[in-house]
Amino acid sequence: MQIVEAYEAVAEKSNGSLMRFDARWRVDYLGKKGSHLGTVEAASEREAIAEAAKEFNIPPARQNKLAVTKIDGDQPKNGATPRRR
Repeated sequence: MQIVEAYEAVAEKSNGSLMRFDARWRVDYLGKKGSHLGTVEAASEREAIAEAAKEFNIPPARQNKLAVTKIDGDQPKNGATPRRR
């Protein structure tokens, strides 16, 4: 029971609402010379694009050239598929 109470204490903000646990997203700009801009944290793809536009100063007319990909922490870094046992 103490673990649940500790979790709830950590999950609540000062205003009493529950925190949202965000995923990490890779941000790329798809222009003539496509480039990797960095990563952002957001709950959904739409929020990730909005956060990237704000963080990397992308004007509204160019936001349609942003591509975000959810980063999954379970995948190996070299892109290989894990073996089944």
